[in-house]
Parts: sequence; structure tokens; C-alpha cells
Amino acid sequence: MPFTFAPFDLVWLPYPLFALAFCMLPSLATRSLKQFALAGWCLGFGFFTVGVSWVYFSIHDYGNASPTLAGGLTLLFTALLALFFVLQFLLLGLSFRYARLDRILPTRQVLLGGLIFAAVWVLFEWVRAWLLSGFPWLLLGEALPSASTGGWMAGWAPVAGVYACSLLILLMALVLALIVQELLERTKKKPDMADHQPQIRSARWPAYAFTGIVLALVLSGYGLSTVQWTTANGPALTAALVQPNIAQALKWKSSERDNIVRTYLDMTAPLWDADIILWPETALPLYEHQAVSLLDQLARRADSENTAFFTGILTVSEGDEGEIQVHNSFIGLGKAQGRYDKQRLVPFGEYVPMQSLLRGLIDFFNLPMSDMRPGRPDQSPLTMQLSAGGQPYSVAALICYEVVYPDFVANQAADTDLMITVSNDTWFGRSIGPLQHLQIARMRALEQQKPFLRGTNNGVTAIIGADGIIQDRLAQFETGVLRGEVQPRQGATPFARSGSLPILFLSALLIVGSSLRARRQ
Repeated sequence: MPFTFAPFDLVWLPYPLFALAFCMLPSLATRSLKQFALAGWCLGFGFFTVGVSWVYFSIHDYGNASPTLAGGLTLLFTALLALFFVLQFLLLGLSFRYARLDRILPTRQVLLGGLIFAAVWVLFEWVRAWLLSGFPWLLLGEALPSASTGGWMAGWAPVAGVYACSLLILLMALVLALIVQELLERTKKKPDMADHQPQIRSARWPAYAFTGIVLALVLSGYGLSTVQWTTANGPALTAALVQPNIAQALKWKSSERDNIVRTYLDMTAPLWDADIILWPETALPLYEHQAVSLLDQLARRADSENTAFFTGILTVSEGDEGEIQVHNSFIGLGKAQGRYDKQRLVPFGEYVPMQSLLRGLIDFFNLPMSDMRPGRPDQSPLTMQLSAGGQPYSVAALICYEVVYPDFVANQAADTDLMITVSNDTWFGRSIGPLQHLQIARMRALEQQKPFLRGTNNGVTAIIGADGIIQDRLAQFETGVLRGEVQPRQGATPFARSGSLPILFLSALLIVGSSLRARRQ
């Protein structure tokens, strides 16, 4: 399954994989809950061990752990993540038991069992977005061609979100499984089945109706892809995104501080004709209060050039009890105003769970800036106004890991004209992680039908259109500036208004309805 996602992009792979799973349901219906749990753990362990293998690079390269220790910690991490699938398959097994799935005809087992399987899968993709702070990485719907080529599924993303796209993939696979099951039934020539032909024929009609419904959804996706839920707001703006490609090992060395600042200033010097200039996450190796003079200089220049200047930076504030709190922040200067403090922090990278036990055990638990505090949930969007009396714009800011949360992004992007995300994927080296991260950002742009500026330290820096298609990008591990145009858009998609609630309600209804239907059979 991980090969479905970037950089492999085998987007056809889920259909035969899940079709095979659905065809196996008649033989799985009688398995014990222990067997269901074991199957779920094996699936989760394999899925995450390959899919999030990039964790190894952070632990080994920047946590100074040996290959053996880094590999062991990575496997421990993925083994724990696999527990999500254990819970998922336990619910699946309980649903099958209640439905008495083993007592109905095979075609009905595939259809009703497949509906239960698909709905449980989608519900647990959502559970992964919030349980234990959440890890909604590699959601099935994010691998669809719609996120890269504007295919038939593109129309459904802004209507119902990524979980709906995941459900539609599974339903398409279920149609394929029903076709295979029908072919298998027609090849059977058992004399003892002759008396059951009326029941077999009656079992086929729901399968035929279901196939028709799914095909109608597929065809309607083409029509929905032409609907413009958001509209252009003002003229297109020019943007310049700086990718300095600074090695993480040098980033926080005091001896390199002046060189890093000079690199940014030199790269920015020819860019002041742009409407927007963007530096990446924690661009400067300084806290905001240490860089007051430099930031004032940038603000005055940006104001005089009618430029909105954005950068990620570390900030500090005083807590309720007088303690100093560090924030991963994003600020606007010149014709841009406001500050955003990151709310969804990365475990171990920006804070250490159970730090009284783990802090100090190995260098990985003492990474730089791993004691941050989340920002308030009621923060206002950033704003920019490029000239006096000119068009005002509202900007949704997202920092690094925050783009993986569909409903969080929908809430942040409400009533904004443009989305900006900054990241520092240097932590993951030459792994598949940064490319998966870019793919996820593309789905968020598609869900909100708003453009996305993505600024990074060493890639992938990109300008993503409101259709989820990359307009332009810089190569990874190269120093450079990405220039392009971005079209602000106003309005909100249906998904931005409702979030994931409708598809979650539908999934729960499918589980209950299919279980009751199977039980009545």
C-alpha cells in the first residue's frame, strides 16, 4: 500500500489490493477476534514501516543514534502505530460477528462485508487524525490522481474531503470484487446449488444496484470538477519563495549565524519587485527578540517596495505562571501583518511526550527546539494590503506538520484568500517523507480550492494551484528562488463549511445499516 503514494505514485494499486481483500471476506467471516487483531497489526506494521521509514533519518542523522538503535526505535514507532489498525480490525471483527456474515450467501458477504470494511477503514483514518494527538499520514484519498492530474476524483475533494475520496476508492474496489465474485459464481457447477438459484439471483440484484450507484458517483465526479466553489479575488500576485538549502547540522551553530543571515539577505536582494516574499520555517537561527534590528530593516524595505514579507521564526512569550514559552511562529512584515504560533506540534521534534522519563536518554530526545508550546486555537489569520486603499487579503498560515490535518486546515482556511505553509523537511534527508508531505499539501489545496505557497529550507518548495496541481517547483537539495504567480480566491468549498462530519456520519450509517441487513438475511 505505501507504494500508492509519492514518490512511487502507483495510484491504481489500491483497487486490486482491496478487491482481493473483499473477495476473501467469505473465508474471513468466521475468524476469531484474536486473528482479526493480529491481521490488523501485521497490516499496520508493514504499512507504516515502509510508509514512514523517513523517521529513521531523523533519529540516526540528527539524533546521533547508531544504525542499530535508530532502526530499532523506528520499528518500535511503527509497531506502536500499527495499534491503530488493531483497533480498526477489532471493530471490523465485532461488526462481522454481529452481522452473522458467515450465514449469508457469498455475494452478499462480499457486498455487505465490503461496505462494513470500507466504512470502518474511513472511520479509523479519521481516528488517526486525533487519537493520542493524531498521525493522519498517508490517508488513502491523498494518493488519488485527482491530486496531481485533476482526474475524476478531483470534483469530490472540495465537496466532501479526503475521507470521502478514501471511501470512493474502496467502493470502486468493491465493485471490482463483485465482478470477480459474479464470475466465480457463474463458473461453479455444483448440483446441490440448483435448488438455491432463486436465492442466488435475488442476491445479485443489490450488487447490481450498488454497482450502478458507484458508477454514477464516478461519472458525477467529472461534473463536479468543473464547479468553481471559490472565485478569483483581485489580480494574480507575483511571489518569490526562497529555498536556502542550509544543512541542518549547521543551522543552530552560533559560528554559522552570520553566514546564514547573509545567505538569506543576498538571495532576497533582487526579489523586492515581487508582491510576496516568503522565507521558510524558522528561517533565521535567532529568536524574534534577538533579530529586532534585522526584522525592522526588512519591514521598512518591504513597506517601501509595497511587498508583503513572510517568514518563519522562533518567538517567546510568558506563560500564565510567568514561565518562558517558546513558539514556532510565522510573521508578516511590510505590507503583511500578523503572527501565527503553530498549534499542532511534532512529537519528539518540537515537544517530548513523557519528557520526565525520556529526556536525556539519547540525543534524539534532546533535539534543538524540542521544548516548544502550542499556540492558542483562537488566532486570527494574517493579513496583507499591498498599497494604500488597495485590495486587502487574508492569509491562512500553516507550519510544517499542520497540513496533514484535513479538518484543521479547513478551519484555518475559512474566510481566507490564500494559504501559505512553511516547512523544514531537512530532518528527513533523501527519503520519501518530503515528497509525501508535498502530496498531502496538494490535497489540502484541492479540498479548499485555494492556492498554496509552500516554502521550505531544502525542498520541496512549490506553488500549488487551487486545483491541487503544482504550477512550479524547485528541485530538492538545491539553493534557489522560485518565482511565479498566485491567484487569491474568495469563498468556501462545501468541505470547508461542513468538514468531515457528513462522511463520518455516512460511514457510521453504512456500518450499522449493512450489519443489520446482513443479520436479517
